[in-house]
Amino acid sequence: MYGEKKEKPPCETCRPELIEENAPALEIFYLTRNQLIMSMNGPIDIMHESIYRAMDLHEIKNKKDCFLKVLSMSRDWIASMRKK
Repeated sequence: MYGEKKEKPPCETCRPELIEENAPALEIFYLTRNQLIMSMNGPIDIMHESIYRAMDLHEIKNKKDCFLKVLSMSRDWIASMRKK
């Protein structure tokens, strides 16, 4: 979209502000977002084991809260991929 234009995308204005308590979940999501369970119609869910393994490696303290946030992000991300 912005490849042919000389203007830069408004990334700083279109990104939501990161709440500090969500930073660990965002980090784990970025690490595991490609670990998907696939079907013939595309991705179904993120692999839960990959989330737990990444949380262990990064020594996340509140694992349950982080896990639920990563699941929420991954489900929104998968839903947006299916709309395309």
